Amino acid sequence: MYRLTIWGVVLSLCFITTAMAQLTGIKPGTLLRVTLQKELPNTVMGKLVLVNEDSLKIQVGHRYRQFSWKKIQTVKAAIKTRHYMPQGIMMGSVLGAAILGAYFYQEEQKAQGFAKVGQPGLVGGMLMGVAIGSMAGAYIGLHITSPVWVTVYPEN
Repeated sequence: MYRLTIWGVVLSLCFITTAMAQLTGIKPGTLLRVTLQKELPNTVMGKLVLVNEDSLKIQVGHRYRQFSWKKIQTVKAAIKTRHYMPQGIMMGSVLGAAILGAYFYQEEQKAQGFAKVGQPGLVGGMLMGVAIGSMAGAYIGLHITSPVWVTVYPEN
């Protein structure tokens, strides 16, 4: 009976020590996404405050929440951020080409006489749209970011 109890304590200490070792490399203030086993809400996001041998403490807004390691299923950390510049360039160039191409095509069709001279037309409008749209899309995509989530507990 006592041997079974001792082995249970040893195994639980190994589990807790493993959990702490996986999270010790993360600095306080790092954004965490904690998935709980049987508690609602199932996923909680907050900044890391403290890692103990029996619990994890995070700050959610202005409140502090503490979870036991037994209730935690996974912990993911936002290690870095991702920018959307390539997607912005592609979307901006396509939209710019379509909008400016259509606009300058209509202007060329409306023009009469010497007003037709110097009109870029459909192809010129599309080329300008690609240039202007890709620059605008790159700027917008650079400023849109999202975190890259990395699983830190349990380690794969």
